[in-house]
Amino acid sequence: METVDALDKYVARRNSQWTQILTIIASLIAIVVEISVISRMWINPVSGHGGFSFYMVPVLTAFPLILCLSMQLGVRKALKSGDMSSKIAYTIEVVCGILILITYQAIEGLVRLIP
Repeated sequence: METVDALDKYVARRNSQWTQILTIIASLIAIVVEISVISRMWINPVSGHGGFSFYMVPVLTAFPLILCLSMQLGVRKALKSGDMSSKIAYTIEVVCGILILITYQAIEGLVRLIP
């Protein structure tokens, strides 16, 4: 029985490490894309574009990152307090990391369309 518990702890620790690596990579990509959006919209604005909605794009593109990261923090708190099983928590964290990657890859593609 102790070997099963030790194996479960080892698998949980490995899953946690990979989830943290995915979160770090996704967050770094999101930060790079967000800096690119801010640069194109606020620092070196494109001529011919302007207005309130144009300058709000960097603020709006930050919402998916904030949402996914806050959800991951909530999941980790629930996991530590014992309110959630480790399999469900790691699945949610991985899905959030993948959503960050997909969202910011799409945003990066859209930013490249701005002349």
